[in-house]
Amino acid sequence: LVAFVWFRNRRVDRGVPEPRDVVLPTGFRIGGAILGVLLVTFGAIGFADPTLMIDRWPWTLTPLTARIIACYAIEGGLVSLMLSRDSRWTAWRAITGAAVIGSALLLFGMLRAWGDLETDNALTWLLVIGLSATVVAGTAALVLFQRLLKAGR
Repeated sequence: LVAFVWFRNRRVDRGVPEPRDVVLPTGFRIGGAILGVLLVTFGAIGFADPTLMIDRWPWTLTPLTARIIACYAIEGGLVSLMLSRDSRWTAWRAITGAAVIGSALLLFGMLRAWGDLETDNALTWLLVIGLSATVVAGTAALVLFQRLLKAGR
């Protein structure tokens, strides 16, 4: 549904930055595209064969919960891929805020249930680092680009 609405809105949105909008650096958008490809690939593999996730995930999964996590990854990847095509900060702002909040909540949930995690599993640490990096980088982007937007750059 979100993708449908996004594509439908693209017909009336030329995608051209308004004079006061902040144009994102190309590297920022390339990073979003790379993240999107990685997440969609991970999610598609995990959805197609949930046993791969079940065997490696740092907490107990069922085939259903493995596929739910895979779908969550695919969704985030598709959003990153769609946004990577848009150079306007105003197009990224709300999604970036949602990613920061969502990642912070997931990180909090992991830390709250730390005793249930396999701490000797490298994926545990990859998730903690990835979620932490999303919170830090996303917050930095929100602060930096909002300041630039307010300055009228």
